Amino acid sequence: MGVSTHNWTAATVENYKAAIMHMYDDKTPFEDNDFHRFFRVLRQRDVKHLKELNIDLQPVITHFRDMGPNNGLTNTVLTQKLCWLLGTCGFMRPNDIRCIDLSDKKFHLDTVVCILPVLLPKETRQGRRICKCVTIKSHDDPLLCPIQAITEYLHRIRDSEIMVKHDKDNTIRYRPLIRDVRDLRIAVSSERISKHISTISRMLSLPENTRIPKARAIGPTEAIKNGARVEDIVVHGNWSSSIMFDNFYRLNAATTTNFTTLVLS
Repeated sequence: MGVSTHNWTAATVENYKAAIMHMYDDKTPFEDNDFHRFFRVLRQRDVKHLKELNIDLQPVITHFRDMGPNNGLTNTVLTQKLCWLLGTCGFMRPNDIRCIDLSDKKFHLDTVVCILPVLLPKETRQGRRICKCVTIKSHDDPLLCPIQAITEYLHRIRDSEIMVKHDKDNTIRYRPLIRDVRDLRIAVSSERISKHISTISRMLSLPENTRIPKARAIGPTEAIKNGARVEDIVVHGNWSSSIMFDNFYRLNAATTTNFTTLVLS
């Protein structure tokens, strides 16, 4: 047709196709298979790039260290910090964090590890609802340690015993971890927890015009970059398979493995 098809987008292809059809009263030629095959090929010219989002966590790490010890933080700042750490280190959704059940007998906290039962998460097993447990471990730096943040938060809500109905089943009640920053006797929604996380994630160093990724995607992607195995990532995040993780949560397909050394050793 004498028209360059380099760098055409799908929208451009459809607009061009519509313009050609508009020029003719008789639409019969456009029912031809070759006509449709031509535009199908044009649509396939778009290049799909593999995931290559590089995230710099240093601004957040610096922010946490600049804030100082947890016991000196306001309820708002401590809640934002804790929600972000749970999302990135525990690979937890905002709704997972909302449904942490402190009344469950499997809840455990010491100086090294914390086990957080999540009541009726999104995942099911054989069609049945479950209570999954997320294990989070400590960090050598107390200003970055999620265990330290959880410990301080529990200290603040110790006198605010509440039980709330689960939004998936109002016959089930549980004791939530995260509370309203103005009144610790009130539970919060997953939307509020998401906003707490976003407040911290906005500090990330991201490429221009890049949407802020989910904490549940930031954590495992950074872990893989620093040497974690995909198999361990899938187990920790409770994904059904590595394919599910790769398709929807992995932000960068690069690995830390030096294949040149492995091939040529």
